[in-house]
Amino acid sequence: MVAAQAGHFHGRLGDKARSAQRIEQALRLRASSPFVNYYAALAAANAGERDEAAELVRSSIEAGYPEPLLRADPVLGRIIASSTGGAGSRTPKLVSN
Repeated sequence: MVAAQAGHFHGRLGDKARSAQRIEQALRLRASSPFVNYYAALAAANAGERDEAAELVRSSIEAGYPEPLLRADPVLGRIIASSTGGAGSRTPKLVSN
């Protein structure tokens, strides 16, 4: 998980190449970790890769990350809302309600 966190923070600092390298490393080592997928989703979202972020959010939920926490996240919550047709939508495309 440390590699995923580092990847997210490198991305926040503007080092996209190092961010991608650390995220790829984390996903190779622990692709089934909900936390690795969470940080990878954050890195993708911050890099402007919304489709990739949405897929990683889905993977994070499938791996056991609590959906309410993702919906409350200021970055990923917007991706979930836009992927589900709105914050109050009961017919989501991305995650189940």
